[in-house]
Amino acid sequence: MEIRDYAERVLLGTTLKEKLAIPNVTLTDACRGQAVPVPDKPGRPDSLQFPRLGERTPMPSVTELNDEEDRGVLLHFFGNHELLAAELMALVLLRFPEAPAEFRRGVAETLREEQTHALLYIRRMEACGVTFGSRPVNSFFWRAVSSMQTPVDYVAGLSLTFEQANLDYSRHFARVFQQCGDHATARILDKIYHDEISHVGYGLQWFRHWKSPKRSDWASYESQLALPLSPSRAKGIGVFNREGRLSAGLSEEFVDELEVYARSKGRTPHVHYFNPQAEWSIATGQVLMPSGPLRQLAEDLSSLTLYLGKHDDVALMKRKPRRVFLRQLSELGIALPEIQELSNLDLGERKLGALKPFFTSCSQKQLGWHVEWRELHSKVFSTALFEDCGIVCTTLEATRAALVGSSVLKSPYGLAGKGLRFLKEPTLSAQDTTWVRDVFEGEGAVVVEPWLDRVFDFSVQYEVEADGVMRLLGYTQLHNDLHGKFQGCSVGRTPIDGCDVPGLAEFFYADNRAVQRTYEQTLPELLGPHLQRLKFMGALGVDAMIHRDADGVLQHRPVIEINPRSTMGRVAIDLARQVVKGVPMTFQILTRKHLRKSQHTEWVDLAQELQAIHPMQVTHYQNNHRRIRSGCLILNDPEHVQGYLAVILVGQTDHPLLLP
Repeated sequence: MEIRDYAERVLLGTTLKEKLAIPNVTLTDACRGQAVPVPDKPGRPDSLQFPRLGERTPMPSVTELNDEEDRGVLLHFFGNHELLAAELMALVLLRFPEAPAEFRRGVAETLREEQTHALLYIRRMEACGVTFGSRPVNSFFWRAVSSMQTPVDYVAGLSLTFEQANLDYSRHFARVFQQCGDHATARILDKIYHDEISHVGYGLQWFRHWKSPKRSDWASYESQLALPLSPSRAKGIGVFNREGRLSAGLSEEFVDELEVYARSKGRTPHVHYFNPQAEWSIATGQVLMPSGPLRQLAEDLSSLTLYLGKHDDVALMKRKPRRVFLRQLSELGIALPEIQELSNLDLGERKLGALKPFFTSCSQKQLGWHVEWRELHSKVFSTALFEDCGIVCTTLEATRAALVGSSVLKSPYGLAGKGLRFLKEPTLSAQDTTWVRDVFEGEGAVVVEPWLDRVFDFSVQYEVEADGVMRLLGYTQLHNDLHGKFQGCSVGRTPIDGCDVPGLAEFFYADNRAVQRTYEQTLPELLGPHLQRLKFMGALGVDAMIHRDADGVLQHRPVIEINPRSTMGRVAIDLARQVVKGVPMTFQILTRKHLRKSQHTEWVDLAQELQAIHPMQVTHYQNNHRRIRSGCLILNDPEHVQGYLAVILVGQTDHPLLLP
């Protein structure tokens, strides 16, 4: 039988009997014929035609696979994938008659195995009460690969992408079906898994034959794929299967790169980046590159964008962490986003969602920012919401009149002298007067607040929806110094978890949870209309405190400031998703002061000490979900750190450099 006749029957046949008939004779390749154009779709029986737009069947979840029919529905997905692979292999034989004879023979032999796989799935799904063609089928494989222009497009798109992903899928579901007691299906998946190893190896052999010898396998593979394909499609679900990939012949470097690679598979990604100069930009309207300590902060902490948003978003950073560092995060169950370096930014023609800077920037060239939002960043705005929290002054005389006892002077955008001035006496010194005048000149007003005996600092984190609705995400306990400067923050089972201030629990939950109702009802009612008016969307944090009055009685300061952007508290809330629910977690940024105190000279050594004293303990859940139970997690690559090391400490552990 001629290979061409065989391929035509598989590609164009309109019955399953034709398409899945496995030739039991020797295949010859003497009559290759002319290259055929790509059909809009392969020939298929009516029941297996590609669906109309929006017509689909949801894939059963793992928890539904105890039901026999749901197992059959899942096998229906798998059977269609095998049929699509067979049709694409038939297409490559018809599209490239001039391809090397050895390559064509290999494709034909692989095609026989794909037919076998499809038949195995069909028989098994029928045993589960599901007929092949009784559910809508997916056409993505065809849409992604059929436009191939060369044989190397085929081996990159099918062999090294979809079949490589099946090294994860087949092994994962073999284990799932084994756990369900469906040993027959588990055996089928195990056979397919071992066949896929050889299929990937075959594709790799020819990919190396055709690619440039001057480029690595990984660089060649990544550049060969065109949207909607990317290396992210070469990974399935469950545990990333290094063993199978290495058995197929992929190099350690290739496997390492793929394990930490991420790119959206269809969802429009948001873009995250860390820009600590934004407060200046908001006040001045200028977009400045940070310099000195600010530049170092931006470079060291840009890795915090790894933990914000979703795994199919894009994280921009000055320098990509090392593969070994990213792999450690991946092994802990942290779903990494796509990482792009600012110096080599390449987003191409891709559709992107909002730009989500860590601190909102006012550059008009950036998506996701509206100049009207500048109002929200001013402490004048937040002071107006709760008038008893401070006095807004626009003249020197008004400022002097507002001083009562010890006071704090704040600039609206935090620019002059770091934005704060502390006064022990109700008078302005010459230096204070100069500072106030400078703030008036640059920002137009000064906020005067009484100095309070703070006993508990906390933040409340929201996500603001399109209609101005403030979705409450959670509370973090702030660890600030005496002047209110951020040191770290904690997330616990309750907002005050671990805080031993006498009487705090009784106060915090008194009057039917009055403190929390401030953030669940009162503040959204006050702030929501402004957010809707300004069409603000995105992250929003509110800093607040509990303090003692002159008589030593606990009082609630509902708003210290409003931050219409991501904050360190938001980072902590997002990081808490990686931690076992209810287990306390502290997030902290270590500085050179901490490094000196540790008696180490290198950040790598300090990181190793922390991890040795507090090794990571992980809890495993279904579907390979993992959560950190205890230990110290380093958040930015210590090999690249110059001045700031970000860490979280999980569980009831302690270290002299870390907050309790």
